[in-house]
Amino acid sequence: MQRISTQILVFDGVELLDFAGPHEVLTACRADEQQRRVTQSPFDNSLVSADDPEIVTNGGVRFHADALLSDSAVPDLLIVPGGIGTRRLRTAQPVLARLRELSEVGSIVTSVCTGALLLGAAGLLDGRPCTTHWLFREQLQEDFPAAQVDISRRVVDDGTLVTAAGVTAGLDLALSLVERFVSRESARATAAYIEYAPDPRYLFRPSA
Repeated sequence: MQRISTQILVFDGVELLDFAGPHEVLTACRADEQQRRVTQSPFDNSLVSADDPEIVTNGGVRFHADALLSDSAVPDLLIVPGGIGTRRLRTAQPVLARLRELSEVGSIVTSVCTGALLLGAAGLLDGRPCTTHWLFREQLQEDFPAAQVDISRRVVDDGTLVTAAGVTAGLDLALSLVERFVSRESARATAAYIEYAPDPRYLFRPSA
């Protein structure tokens, strides 16, 4: 199976589950839907830093990115998570320019949660359906009036642009990517492997 180069943007103040959730799904991807054997995931994941490779998440977890965004090759797929650190990056012109560049050369650009605000700041949401965390939907629409904010779906797929709602919606985003690049059966097998089945007692449906 063809390898899919995948970069996940990380930065100080990133929300841990926003990037760790998709990373886990893509790493755990099972091409054999029967799971009679463990197969290698087709996704080659790397963590690329917006600036400093030493990262501290919103919750204080520390780790080291694999590379800098500016030094990385063009990926097939880019995932932009959210977190308080997006406030700083919304004015980081080198980062925004790189997001535009990747979009222009054909990378599939995706976001989780307030990562959509970075895509908006880069001009990637104009005229396109998108979503974000329910607490930031109004801000997304106000800040980027040309965006078509969709409040009805956890994942909004517009081909080369895919956005997800908040935090755990990154799991749904990643599973949708598994379905796109591998198969629906593989996405179901991967969800089963990671036991992704939200307890109905805690299901949350934000009001429109």
